[in-house]
Amino acid sequence: MSQPASDALPALPLTPRLAQRLAWIAPGWAPRDLPPAQRRQAEFQAGRQLAAQLLAALDAPVTQVGVAADRSPVWPEGFVGSISHSRRLVAVAVARRRDVRAVGIDIEAIAEDHAVEAIESVCMRPEERGVDTGGLTRAEFATLLFSAKEAFYKCMQPLTRIAFDFPDVSITRIDPARQCLELRLLRAATAEFGPGHRFQCGYRRAQGHVYTALEIGH
Repeated sequence: MSQPASDALPALPLTPRLAQRLAWIAPGWAPRDLPPAQRRQAEFQAGRQLAAQLLAALDAPVTQVGVAADRSPVWPEGFVGSISHSRRLVAVAVARRRDVRAVGIDIEAIAEDHAVEAIESVCMRPEERGVDTGGLTRAEFATLLFSAKEAFYKCMQPLTRIAFDFPDVSITRIDPARQCLELRLLRAATAEFGPGHRFQCGYRRAQGHVYTALEIGH
């Protein structure tokens, strides 16, 4: 059973150096019908299964993705990747380490109105309130803000071993035509990535979700 055509999903904003896939967790998936623990396990398994498929497509000798103490993925030797899921969708991006140094992806259901203020209080810096959002609603911008910083963390933490927090990076510009935003690092991380370093993060909106992706090349 496949999803209807109206449920078509966008490609993640990544270069062809990466293998990627964005999919519904399962046809007819109804997460509200499951206990939280069982739902989280189903989401986790969907991500690992999709990652194994992409690793196999890249001829990886090992397709199993391990789990670190913080439950982040541990990729097979020679590969980098990122996994994200909402309650309905799962996304994976994988690349050979010789092609891509690091990648971070994130998918988020657009926040409901009652949750927007809480998101802003956690992850929005004062200067980000003045960013031209290019027509995004307040809920869409709050979701994009959260998602982009999550993608940044997933990309940069394995590369730098720094535990970044939401205030450590700021959105400085959004380009709706290119579906890209600029992130500026505000803290010292490594000799390569210090205060003022700028990153480009792609984004998409579809099916009530925001999708963000950040990759670091050689």
